[in-house]
Amino acid sequence: MSIKVTSKGGDKFARALEERKARLQKNLPSALMNCGLMVERTAVNDYLSGPRPGKLDRVSGELAASVNTQPEGPYKVTVGTNKIYGPPHEFGSSRLPPRPFLRPALDDNRGNILNQIVKVLRGN
Repeated sequence: MSIKVTSKGGDKFARALEERKARLQKNLPSALMNCGLMVERTAVNDYLSGPRPGKLDRVSGELAASVNTQPEGPYKVTVGTNKIYGPPHEFGSSRLPPRPFLRPALDDNRGNILNQIVKVLRGN
C-alpha cells in the first residue's frame, strides 16, 4: 500500500517565500538602524541630561556626544560609547552608583522597536 501526496501551488508558495526573504534582506537592516537611532536619541535626550542622582548631568557633554549607533553586520546594530567612563556610569563601580543611560533607553523603546520589526516582517 502506498499514499501519493501531491502539492498544488508549491511553486507559487516557494516564489512568495523568496520574495519575502528578499524584502527582509532589503528592509530589515535599515529598520534595525532606525531602532538603534531611537535608543541613541532617548539615551542622550532623556538620560544624559540630569538631574542627579538618578540621571547624569551634562558636565562637558562628551559622554552624550560619544553615544552612537553602529551597524555590526546586516542584522545587528550596537548603541554605545567609546568613553572609558561610560560603563562605570551605566553599571556602577565601587565608588560610583549606577546611573544607566543605555539600558533604560532600550527599555523605553521596546514597543517602538517591536513595531518596526513587525512592520518589516509583514511587508508594510
